[in-house]
Amino acid sequence: MGDASQKSPKKDELSPGCGCLMVIIILLFSMCSVMRDNDRPVKTQSSLCYDYGYRVGRCSAMALNGLKCDPADDIVVPERCRGKDETLKGISAGSKSVLK
Repeated sequence: MGDASQKSPKKDELSPGCGCLMVIIILLFSMCSVMRDNDRPVKTQSSLCYDYGYRVGRCSAMALNGLKCDPADDIVVPERCRGKDETLKGISAGSKSVLK
């Protein structure tokens, strides 16, 4: 009969090649994520200023009407956007969105 000290391989143990396969799968998923991020349009400075203005205008109009604004929109316009046409357009549009 066989020696009792010999170990037979367990069915639930992973083979040595599985570690490499897992690394490859993880790398593929992370590459797909990076490629999706690159497909997103980059916001220009003027569109960012418009967005800041919109959020400030919306929050201000809500406060004037006794409504609570989302804390994420309760912001201060960054200095680089202050007084710019795009920011002012955003403030106007944000205010109008509440006053409809």
